[in-house]
Amino acid sequence: MQETKPPASKKAIMDIIKSVLRYAKEEKIIKNLPLEIRHNIKVNALHQKTLVTNAQSKFIAVHKAITTEFKDNPAMLCIFLFGLYGRRKTEVLKMEWKHIDFVNEQYTIPSNNSKIKISFVFSLPDEIIQALQRIQGIKRGLIFKNGSNNKRYTNIQKQIEIIRYSSKWGDYTFHSMRNLLASNLHSRGVSSSYISSVLGHTNPNTIKQYLTMERTHPIIEEEVNKTLYGTKSFIISS
Repeated sequence: MQETKPPASKKAIMDIIKSVLRYAKEEKIIKNLPLEIRHNIKVNALHQKTLVTNAQSKFIAVHKAITTEFKDNPAMLCIFLFGLYGRRKTEVLKMEWKHIDFVNEQYTIPSNNSKIKISFVFSLPDEIIQALQRIQGIKRGLIFKNGSNNKRYTNIQKQIEIIRYSSKWGDYTFHSMRNLLASNLHSRGVSSSYISSVLGHTNPNTIKQYLTMERTHPIIEEEVNKTLYGTKSFIISS
């Protein structure tokens, strides 16, 4: 069995190593001090970053809060449902009607709105289709406009706080819905690779692997429906 050094011994060893490295830098033997460089080491990001405890119950609570609090506000209903289905806030707020394909039940996140600067096409869930169709006005240009100035929303913090309170999830943020979706899908046996592809992977070394995956298949919607309604068909009463 490997012997574990006590904290004091580890600190003394590290101090010695740092002294040697500083000397090496002063003598121009090395250019940088490795121990002072911050590295972003990604070790199974799905487990390290996104997993949420009690994901299924929280998912149901957040979905109920969204559909209840914004039942009379189809624009906000769409914004938060898109978030619950894995979209980033910026991606949603910049959406235009031309990105919505009602015929094929798909929507596009164009490269200029994507964090990784690549266009993606996703399946458009039924409940979002119905909410989009309730939005009044000419379906051209930006989908979500602030009624006070007819421009794109830049701050929806008030609405976020409404969902946080209504869902009784104190740590709720718009971004946390991505983590919640990932955790719920993971608990239902959906592969980590597919979850990463649906959320939009940012590691340039693995992007090509995910580009070939089928995002337009409604597997996410199917799993969400199973979470919310068990084995029942997805039906929204009018």
